[in-house]
Amino acid sequence: MPDLKEEVIISLNREAVFEFASNLKNSTEVLANVVEVNKLSEGPVGAGTKFEEIRQFRNRRVGAVLEVVTYNPPHSYSVKSENKGLVVTYTYSFTEEKENQTRVRFEGEVEAVSFPMKLMRPMMVKMLKKEDGDHLVSLKNTIEKQADSPHGES
Repeated sequence: MPDLKEEVIISLNREAVFEFASNLKNSTEVLANVVEVNKLSEGPVGAGTKFEEIRQFRNRRVGAVLEVVTYNPPHSYSVKSENKGLVVTYTYSFTEEKENQTRVRFEGEVEAVSFPMKLMRPMMVKMLKKEDGDHLVSLKNTIEKQADSPHGES
């Protein structure tokens, strides 16, 4: 059972939604604390591609390596990060609802592999819910705003 879940309908076709959402560099526009994303791997994005994500917390910048676990355009993708005994996997699925409407589902799983993280897991899940819990709403707002702008940009 996932620790985090969210779902939204975005008023845009599935291919466009998948393309934007799966481009991790767009995280800086969607997630308030993400200030930078750098691709670490060569070649096209696919399973095994790695990115460095930098988040700003108060006066601290914190980096994490994200690895694409699955990549099945335009249907789904998942990414995971491992840090100090905590493995977080985010999975996204994209379903065409009606013409120019896409249902995006998100599930996040938090696994503690070290004893200290097993003790801290409930607090970490709560923190992730607070930080990323409504990110699909932000994704929806960002994509729809860009689609409505005259040049497809915000």
